[in-house]
Amino acid sequence: MISRYLDSNCIERVAYDPATREMIIEFARSSKEYSFRDVPPWTFEGLCSASSAGEYYHEYIRGNFQQDR
Repeated sequence: MISRYLDSNCIERVAYDPATREMIIEFARSSKEYSFRDVPPWTFEGLCSASSAGEYYHEYIRGNFQQDR
């Protein structure tokens, strides 16, 4: 699993398992973790390299993948 801390007010940390395509996002304010299934690797890389992780999350991730808490 690949794990990265982000310089973001919205997202503290993101982890990605390329074998299962599962992405876990830990939100900064609540420290809650959410798991997203069947996430392509370019979505993980896009989140990690976005100028605004929060905007990227709302535009490309939220509501687009099956989510578990």
